[in-house]
Amino acid sequence: MRKHESIKYQRMKVENYLKRYKHIFKLRAIEREVNFPIGKIQKFINEGRVIEDDRIRILYNFLKKSRFK
Repeated sequence: MRKHESIKYQRMKVENYLKRYKHIFKLRAIEREVNFPIGKIQKFINEGRVIEDDRIRILYNFLKKSRFK
């Protein structure tokens, strides 16, 4: 498995990106775009809840397509 396909790598990228740029993004808009329950990303940011691996993959692919490389 390549480095970019590793779930640990994807989790690190997504979590750091969301925490770093939370003041720029409309988190509810991202949740709607990727069909997450309302508040899933907000609870991660504000309360430190864990996002499941399958949702990390979805977010990683969405953000990779949209923003980071």
